[in-house]
Amino acid sequence: MISAASTKVFKGTTVSKGIARGPIYFKKELNLTNGWAVRGSVTDEQNRYNKAVDLSRTDLNQLIASMDVSHSEGRDVIEAHIQLLEDPEVQDQVFAKIENGFSAIEAYSTVVEDFRNLFAQLDDEYMKQRVHDLDDVSKRVLFYIANPNETYENISLTQPSILVSDDLSPSQLLGLDKSKVLGVVLKHGSTQSHTSILCRSLEIPCIVRAAIDIDDRESKIIGFLDSIAGDLYLNPDPQIEAKLESKRKSYINELSLLQSFKNMATKTKSGRLVPLGANISGPQDVESVLKNDAELVGLYRTEFLFLDRTKAPTEDEQFEVYKKVFEGLPNKRIILRTLDIGGDKVISYLDLEKEENPFLGVRGIRLCLKYKELFKDQLRAILRASVYASDLGIMFPMVSTLEEITDSKKLLDEVKKELRLKNIPYNEKIEIGVMMEVPSLGFMLKEVAQEVTFISIGTNDLFQYSNACDRMNADLGSISSPNHIGFLRFLKFIIEESHKYGLHVGVCGSIAHHPQIMPFLIECGVDDLSMTAQHVLEARKAIASLN
Repeated sequence: MISAASTKVFKGTTVSKGIARGPIYFKKELNLTNGWAVRGSVTDEQNRYNKAVDLSRTDLNQLIASMDVSHSEGRDVIEAHIQLLEDPEVQDQVFAKIENGFSAIEAYSTVVEDFRNLFAQLDDEYMKQRVHDLDDVSKRVLFYIANPNETYENISLTQPSILVSDDLSPSQLLGLDKSKVLGVVLKHGSTQSHTSILCRSLEIPCIVRAAIDIDDRESKIIGFLDSIAGDLYLNPDPQIEAKLESKRKSYINELSLLQSFKNMATKTKSGRLVPLGANISGPQDVESVLKNDAELVGLYRTEFLFLDRTKAPTEDEQFEVYKKVFEGLPNKRIILRTLDIGGDKVISYLDLEKEENPFLGVRGIRLCLKYKELFKDQLRAILRASVYASDLGIMFPMVSTLEEITDSKKLLDEVKKELRLKNIPYNEKIEIGVMMEVPSLGFMLKEVAQEVTFISIGTNDLFQYSNACDRMNADLGSISSPNHIGFLRFLKFIIEESHKYGLHVGVCGSIAHHPQIMPFLIECGVDDLSMTAQHVLEARKAIASLN
């Protein structure tokens, strides 16, 4: 129990930076136990399921309608939830189980659990995060199966508060009045879940994996959330509160200072330009690119359009998505990476053979050249949409041989020829580049420069391959640090060798905004750096202080 005189601190992992003070609101969990014992006829149970889906769809559509028109990220999340809700494969399986004697709630719970297990087993962080989206949708459906005459609502913020919960779904977050959400603290969750992504987008201070241990959740507790440090203070004493308040004011001043770096070129004290790009995954990121004043898109990951579905997106579907991105960023250079599947990203509908080491197997351009029609569909969609882009580059991932480059270019030329025969226009000035991820390619740059005009160093994979270690394995200590002297020397060699043969060199890995490594990359002569959009202004400020 927390008394008014005691101070308690809970440590979590930072998701979205900020400092907030206010009353604590503990989210109560929904009652999903009603209705388990009810079992009507097959028709009755199928109707109960259909009604729950209809009620859930109505909720989600109303949620979209209530959103600010500029909040594209939130709308995209809820639209993805509606797709999960309406998945015909789910309905077919639910109906089949009902016909075999299951109640609606038993059938749906079983089907959802099967999908949860499928997603969780995939060696793919994105798909594992989709479990959270599935949980969000399924809780709503289960609630309505059990409580068809009630309203799905378990959060009622009557005043600005810090929301504390075991977990929080994207739709629950989006359904709240943002002015009443001072911060979010979750006992579970992930830094890359949709809820976390939305907290960053909405600029709500947030921490996850907080070891919250409170017996009395009914008492009036005042909280101070320092998500910069990853701490939640409950009933802080005056001395601690004074320090936190001072830190809050300093943080606000720092944010104001960063805003002064908008609408200007990124350059060092000596005047050397170092354009800063944003890494994006689709239309939902366009708003953040503009808001954070990124000068280009250094990496447009297209694979997320192919994930979490039962079949590949059609050419027309891809065209519409690429067009939306290009139209949203009309005057910016955009480097689009073709399908990068394999390793930690798997798509079930290709029925890929299980590999002992998928990071060294059929992934990236290797997979695209194996599934040529899938690749050509994407290239055709990109070319059709390219007329809406002013400065577009197409980049092939995981390249390790010259043949992979020439074979990919041949397929691109085939697609261009097909479009010309049908009088379908495309941008004639698209540049071609490759990801620099495979170490051996670094010693073939003279030959590479005869085929492409730019490379982008994917430092995450390049480091993993060159140092023979899993960079996410904390037990490897200094071996897994990108400050490794051998790796830094290799980066310097790649940048200098590329320039020697006239290649433009960008960096799009996580070290692009690393406070110690970023100055080193600039000193080596890198042409541009690309990062999460939220880091752009901070990086621009840091570069302005370099000679």
